[in-house]
Order: sequence, then structure tokens, then C-alpha cells
Amino acid sequence: MPRLAVAVVLGLALAATGHAAAPEAQREVLTLPEAAALLRLPTGAVASLARRKDLPGRNVGGSWRFSRQAILCWLGGDNAGACMSSSNAAPVAHGRAMPPSSPPAARVDAGEVSPPSGTPATQPVRQLGPKPDDAAKPQDIAMRDTKLLLKPGQWLLEPTLSFERFDRQVLAMATPNLLTLASERYRNTTAGFILRRGGSGDSEFSFGMTRLHENMDTLVLDQSIGASTYDQTMLSFGMRKQIWNEGQLIPGGILDIRFNAPTAANQTRSLGAGMTFAKSIDPTVMSASLLYWRSFVGDENDLMHLTARDRISASLGYGIVLNDAFAANFSLSGDFQGRTAYSKATLPAAESFRLNMGFHYTLTREWSMEPTLSFGLAGIAQSATFGVTFPYLI
Repeated sequence: MPRLAVAVVLGLALAATGHAAAPEAQREVLTLPEAAALLRLPTGAVASLARRKDLPGRNVGGSWRFSRQAILCWLGGDNAGACMSSSNAAPVAHGRAMPPSSPPAARVDAGEVSPPSGTPATQPVRQLGPKPDDAAKPQDIAMRDTKLLLKPGQWLLEPTLSFERFDRQVLAMATPNLLTLASERYRNTTAGFILRRGGSGDSEFSFGMTRLHENMDTLVLDQSIGASTYDQTMLSFGMRKQIWNEGQLIPGGILDIRFNAPTAANQTRSLGAGMTFAKSIDPTVMSASLLYWRSFVGDENDLMHLTARDRISASLGYGIVLNDAFAANFSLSGDFQGRTAYSKATLPAAESFRLNMGFHYTLTREWSMEPTLSFGLAGIAQSATFGVTFPYLI
């Protein structure tokens, strides 16, 4: 009799355990940590795959949700379509077919919602806006300059327009025999574009062209003693290559190489190389970059536009995806130049810092809008820049 009682208790305990674990094991909608546990990967790696649309998932209110069946079919590779089709069949248990526990779900196709099979046909309900998988996501674009690379074969065109103003104090000749403190006032307008293409092996290539129009006025006691304009057309070339992937505790690393060349032969060219590091913690991305620049001055007699031969630029950034259409990013950047001696002038060592704010808003499947605002914190006094970019996914 005691043995029978023990067997009954053990049987009830096992049955209760099985019933308690069943919902967890059969849960169809997974969170990011649950999907990472299913794939046995770090959460950061799963989030990166989802942002790149390499892993099926949906971003709902800033949080990722995944279908267990879709993930398992994705692991099946080329047979994923057949896997998803077979998953709609009635389950089989102990050699006999089991009826489905609930009616088939409504099917979403080409922006329309169709009723479940077996129900009276009605007029399809039109879905507002683009399908989530077709629309450009802020998390795919907002931090692309510091973290995400375009997918192989993907093209992105970025027209841009910016306005900059800054004032600085200098020594100037008010008269042929009088050296006095003056204020230089700059008003600059820059327009251009960058064309980017995703390459194989986690790489990306870019080409851009910008046109700068500079107005400079020298003032002494609010009276102009000289004004000038300066125009420059600059070509830019860039290459990014992912060196290592992001891990659970390790940020991803991207090699960044850039080359800027003006169209005029006697203007300054520059070559830059460095690294960008980024770590994603859904729905945020943190980044840091370090870039070394070497300048090759074309005309040392152009004293107004001499630049340091050696320069280092660094930045710390933070981006957050607020919803499916809006994202924001903030960064602090610094520029450090070494002392450079030329035949007619010597540039002292100097540094400057800027606070940058940017926002991303998805307009349509192809178009987005990104306004930016930047303020000088030290180095160049009273500086501010406003710009807007309209990324177009080709």
C-alpha cells in the first residue's frame, strides 16, 4: 500500500511538471532573450541579425518579438518555405492526427488582411501604411554611420544640405600701421550627396561630392574692414569593413578608411583611417570611433585655409529607437590637431569639441528624413551647424 501511494504521488508530480513546462516549451512568440536562448547565441548577435533583416522578427514598440516556428525554419536554410508550409498541417501525436486547437489565423498579403479559411468571404480590410517588413526601420538607418553596414548589393543615396556659422577673435591690420583685435564672421553653406553600396563579406563602399560656399567678414568695432568668399568642391571616397562581430559583452569592430580630394589641384587632400566600435542593447546603440587624418597641403601661400598635417578625430555616441518610425542619436566629438610649421606660418596645437544631435524619421518605404544640429563647445567660439539629410533606399 505505501508503495502504491508513493507511485501515485510521483505520477501526479510528473504530470504537474509536464503541464507547467508545456506552455514555456510550446510558446510561439519569443522575446529577444528567449530567441537568443533558442539559437544559443548572445542577445546582441540576435538583435544585429534582426536589425539587418537576416533573421525573421518584428520590432514592436521598441522591443523585438520572434516566431519560434519562423526561427526554426530559418535554421533550415533553403527549405524554409516548405518548412513554413508544413507547419500549417494538423499536428500528429501517437500515430493519429489531432485537430487544430484554434481556427487558422488571418493572412496578411500585399498590404491586405484576408479572413481565415472557413469563414464567410468579406471585403479585404486595407492596412494603413507600408508592411512592417517593407518599411525602412530607424534601427537599420539611425546608427548606420557608426555601426550597421548595408546588405550586399544594397544601394543608399544621401542628399544633404547644411548651414554653418561661427565667429572667432583674431589679430588683424585695421590700418597699415595698426594691429588690433578683430572678429572673423563665417557663414557657410554646404550641399552634396553620398552614394553607398553594400559589398560582400560585411563591407561597404561610398562615394560622395560636396560643394562648399564660404562667406567671411572681418569686423573691428562692428565695422567691416574686409570680406571674402571661398568655394570648394570636394570628392570623398570611403570603405568600411567589419573586422569582428558584436558579442554579448564585446562591441563590434569596423575598420574605416576615407579619402577626401578637392577638384582643384592646389587644394588640400586628406587621408583618414581608424576604427569604430558599437554595442547594441535593444533598443539602444552605443558607439565610439577614433580616426587619424593625414593632410597634404597643396598651396602653402593660402594662409586662410592652411590645415594641420596630423589630426585625430574621436567621438562617443548614443542612439535610441523610440518606435517603428522615429529614432534619435546624440554624440560628443573632439578634434585634436598637432603643431605644424609651414614656410610662411606655423599652426599651433589645438583642440575643439562639439555636441551633436540627430533624429531619424521614416517617411515612406524608400525615403527618410534626418535633421541634425551641432554646437561648438570649445575651440571655435559661438559655432552652430544645422543640416538635413534625405536618405533614399534604392
